[in-house]
Amino acid sequence: MTATPEKTCAPPSYRQMSLFDSGENTSPQRHSASHNGTETSRSAADSMASVASGLRADVLNHIRSCGDHGATANEIQRALEMRPETCSTRCNELRRAGLIYRDGRKRPTESGRLVYVCTATSKGREASP
Repeated sequence: MTATPEKTCAPPSYRQMSLFDSGENTSPQRHSASHNGTETSRSAADSMASVASGLRADVLNHIRSCGDHGATANEIQRALEMRPETCSTRCNELRRAGLIYRDGRKRPTESGRLVYVCTATSKGREASP
């Protein structure tokens, strides 16, 4: 049975995020990174905005370099020496921005678990870093 590609759409209260958008001001209640509400935590989240933007670009560039073969999160993590939670977050952001999608294929990880393959959308292929 073939899985259908995941369809995502941004909630109406959020503006569309560009590839290099820091994520700031996407919603009155959201910051660019998660925080617990304290000033120190908000400051740390804000300081990560430019780092997250660069990591999104790295992930998108890697997926684009894979062409039609695509890449799994596990493959991206290894290629970019990225922590799993960082990779997952950046992939989710790119999917919400319409730059990548899960194309329905799955490939096994080293442990044999099947995971989705992501490929760049036409918008993602055309996005300039």
